[in-house]
Amino acid sequence: MPVKKTTKKKTTVKKTTARKPAAKVKRVVEATPKIRIQKISGLSAPTGNKDLVVDLKSRFKSEDDLSSKKRPPIDERRPVKPFYSEEEDDSLDDAEDNQKFEDNDDIDDDLEYEDEDEGDGLSLGTIDDDVEQKKVDYASKENLGKNNRRELIESLYRDEKKKSEAGIDSSAGKIYRKLAVTFVILVILIAGVVFYYATVKSTIYLTVKEQSVSDKLTVRVLDSEKNKEITADSVAGVVKEILVEKSKTYPVEGTEVIGEEVIGKVIVYNKNNKNQPLVATTRLLSASGKLYRLRNAVNIPAGNQVEVEIYADQPSKDNVIGTEKLTFPGLWEGMQDKVYAESKDGDIKYGQETKKIITQEQLDKANEDIKKELFDKAKADINNTYSETNQRVVKLLDNTVTSTIDSKVGEEKSQFTVSMKATVQMVAFSGDTLNALATKKLQANLSSGRTFVGLNNDNITYEVASVDGTAGIAEVNMVFAGTISIENASGLVDKQKLVNLNESQLGAYFGGIPEIKDYRVDFFPSFIKKTPGLVDRIQLEIVR
Repeated sequence: MPVKKTTKKKTTVKKTTARKPAAKVKRVVEATPKIRIQKISGLSAPTGNKDLVVDLKSRFKSEDDLSSKKRPPIDERRPVKPFYSEEEDDSLDDAEDNQKFEDNDDIDDDLEYEDEDEGDGLSLGTIDDDVEQKKVDYASKENLGKNNRRELIESLYRDEKKKSEAGIDSSAGKIYRKLAVTFVILVILIAGVVFYYATVKSTIYLTVKEQSVSDKLTVRVLDSEKNKEITADSVAGVVKEILVEKSKTYPVEGTEVIGEEVIGKVIVYNKNNKNQPLVATTRLLSASGKLYRLRNAVNIPAGNQVEVEIYADQPSKDNVIGTEKLTFPGLWEGMQDKVYAESKDGDIKYGQETKKIITQEQLDKANEDIKKELFDKAKADINNTYSETNQRVVKLLDNTVTSTIDSKVGEEKSQFTVSMKATVQMVAFSGDTLNALATKKLQANLSSGRTFVGLNNDNITYEVASVDGTAGIAEVNMVFAGTISIENASGLVDKQKLVNLNESQLGAYFGGIPEIKDYRVDFFPSFIKKTPGLVDRIQLEIVR
């Protein structure tokens, strides 16, 4: 069967231009309607010389009308009526098989292949509705299926919707802008609140008062040479009993008063017209009532004066006088104002006559001194001999002390010698081992909420309780002290009472807690000088 070749005249598209309005209006761009012609197996191109022009506007509904209706599935749609008759289909079978539409020269130049979601097809191009609408072949409308007309109507009324959107009332736009601004402000406020509670925090450093506690324990020390096995309740060490002795000579410092006197010099005046002789022991009476005597006889020339020696009738410190007038009570009263004596400050003095003798007080003092030196000598010798141990306890047994003195009480000597012997008990051990036991005991006695800070090594004392030198066993009493502190602030501070407080309010709160010595607070961020409103954002730390 011969193949009929169909040709189609090119469609002349007339472009129209609109007159520019006087006032500025918003230009609405109409959508360009397109029709896809897809090659279907077994069908031939439409015949005839008439151009295929479709009235697009009249057959489209608005998108708002179609949005409310649910389109039926493709399978349920009615088949689209072809653009040609069945007779033409039979005549084009051979041509379709042989040529496969290879000759595309006769196809309208405005038609071109487009890549869309459904596949490759032909487009009719842009059609000016105002001009070409008059050329529509209404006979072709009958060949269009209902589904095709619905699709054309949908595209036609898209322009109507764009026009309606462009004409939205300006008042509605203002409302929308106000709502948008309000929403943004609320979001910023909420973000600020979230930022505040998420980032703001305060760290409070507390310096608590430390307390001193003391305790004691008794430890058995076993001599490692005499005891090969050390029990669990004992420590290894050195246990010894050592005999020590020492001699020392002391100068005699004690004196005995064998006599005392008050002696001095005075000037005797004779205002009489004849000499005045005075015998030894002649009495002189001072104005203060002190009685003195002339040591030697003297003859005072008339109208002259003589310096003479005197002494107190009762020798004592109370009979020392300064500048005074002395009279001679043995002379006639009429002569006492003409013959008299005068003393000056420092001319009359008190004196004693002594001798060096050994007293009991000095002997007792010498015994105490040599006993101390004996003990110190024993410690020095032990420290040099047993230097491998860091703790050594020495005890002098008083019941073993014997002393010898080469002089007696009351004996007049310039010096004397004392010799002493005594037995010393010595216990040496490791101080670190006993310190560990002391620390363990203090920690075991801690109350809840307290922590052990450390042992005060300067306040540890050791004392030998008993020593068995033969068995090499000793008991040592250890007295020690340690420092304890608050373990954490949870039991000391109520964090609920710390929220939203400034630094002065924090000071008032911590000042009412006696266990707190000092505090320091760090705010974050630093410009916020107030604790957060959430308890979880407040952190407490103990500073040791």
